[in-house]
Amino acid sequence: MYRKLLAWTIVVIVPLSFYIFFKYFFHNPTSDPLPIYGHKDISPTTQDTIYHQLPDFQLIAHHKDTINKLYFANKLHIANFFFTRCPGMCPILTKSMLRLQKEFQMDTLIKLVSYTVDPEHDSVPILRKFAYKNKINDSFWSIITGEKQQLYEFYKNGYLINALENKDDTTNIENQFIHTEKLVLIDDQFRIRGFYDGTNEQSIKILINDILRLRIELRKKQRKFTS
Repeated sequence: MYRKLLAWTIVVIVPLSFYIFFKYFFHNPTSDPLPIYGHKDISPTTQDTIYHQLPDFQLIAHHKDTINKLYFANKLHIANFFFTRCPGMCPILTKSMLRLQKEFQMDTLIKLVSYTVDPEHDSVPILRKFAYKNKINDSFWSIITGEKQQLYEFYKNGYLINALENKDDTTNIENQFIHTEKLVLIDDQFRIRGFYDGTNEQSIKILINDILRLRIELRKKQRKFTS
């Protein structure tokens, strides 16, 4: 019995342990840092580069909490843009986000957020039903609504993403709201580090890889700060 248990440990547990260890601590295939997107300024006092950051905001999540910028402090987060009535691209984006949830929901350094582009329809109760239907982990993934103009300006000025209502087409719900298929990766300093096609399998693999790279950097930073 002991020999069988030892053999099972060697064959299964040891390789699995090495896989997890190397995936989360040595998964860094390139030393080149990820780009930082958006406008850049130079500090007149320190001459340091000041990068574009998400502005402050205060919006409502599907779990009825008010979400602001501090909710993502010292964490990485990935954002996407959708609406619950969307029959075409949005279910594919949600599937990609669910893949990220499966991959990272136990990680305290990572959050997901989905922003509606149809807030006049996507109220908190409707977003709660959407979250329940898709088995969304409320502590890991927030779905956001708010006042339409405030949201659209925040998307444009914060995430550098355009969203708008197409009032010329009132017959096809899929065409009534124009939004991006991109998933946006934000680092712990609220800077944009990448845009990824949420409908493309290869792009999602690259996103997962980039999340792991930033996570390693963040963990090193936190260890240095606490040591």
